[in-house]
This record gives sequence, structure tokens and C-alpha cells, in this order.
Amino acid sequence: TKFIGVSMMYQTQMEYAELIAKYVRQKYPNIKHIAGGGVVVGSPEDIRRLCGVYDYVCAGDGEQTLLDIIENKSVETIPNLLFSTSQGGVQYERPANCDIKTLPTPDFSWANMDLYARTRIEKMSLFYQATRGCSYGKCTFCCRISSIMFKYRRKSKEAIQNDLTQ
Repeated sequence: TKFIGVSMMYQTQMEYAELIAKYVRQKYPNIKHIAGGGVVVGSPEDIRRLCGVYDYVCAGDGEQTLLDIIENKSVETIPNLLFSTSQGGVQYERPANCDIKTLPTPDFSWANMDLYARTRIEKMSLFYQATRGCSYGKCTFCCRISSIMFKYRRKSKEAIQNDLTQ
């Protein structure tokens, strides 16, 4: 099975991501679609909307969730996974966070650095994530504040230094 994944941080990205997903599904109907990102903890309407477009929706940390999907584990047992049931409902397995301190150093060996994103001052730019969650954690309007999956976590200074020097 082949997969395509999309990450959406904000609701404003949902419409465009859905258009792309629908286009890809028309061209490649056998590819499984996986969505994730910050938007997944939104309203129940947004979650139902996502489950109507994507085969699987990951809420929270996705490293283990993606591996479980790719390894063809039973979706009913995969943490952080939302998916439509045959009855039209949405099933959600228990939330589980990975220990950010145990994540391996990112492997960028696949990236052709000559083609990769450049900043305004023409230096190479790659994304590196040393923290997860919200370090502020006090906004009463935020739907993520009460969610255990968005509690602030960070790698140690030594792990960050090791990752960036490799």
C-alpha cells in the first residue's frame, strides 16, 4: 500500500489540503491519505470533515502512529488515530505522546541541498523541532490548552547540540 500525508496547523489550510487530497484521490485512487497537525484538535465538525476526506487522521504525535499504519496494524489499536467507521461515525483511539527526548536525529541525507529552501539571505534552511506543545499554556481561548497531547516538552541541550552537529 502507498500513502500520502499532509500536515495542517491552521483551519485556513484545510480547504486547500482537501482540494489537493481530492485531486490526488482521483488520479491515484489506491493511495491511502493520512492527515495530521494542529488543526486535528479543533471542533468535532472539523474532525468529522477531515475523516470524510482522509482515510486516517492523526491527533497528536504521529511518529509511532504512522509506523503502525504503514506496518498494517489494526487501526482499532493504533493510538492517536481517528478514522471513519462503517456506520459513518468517527473512532478515536487513546492519545499517546512519544518521548521527544528519544526521537532520533533527523535524517536529511535524502535532501538535495542545492534544491532545498533558501532564506532571504541565501543560506540553506531546514526545519528542526527541538520542542513540542505550547510553552505559554495560558490562553483560555485555545482548544489545545486542555489537551494532554499539547503539553510543552523539549529535548535536552545536549540532544539538540548532538542533532545539529551530525
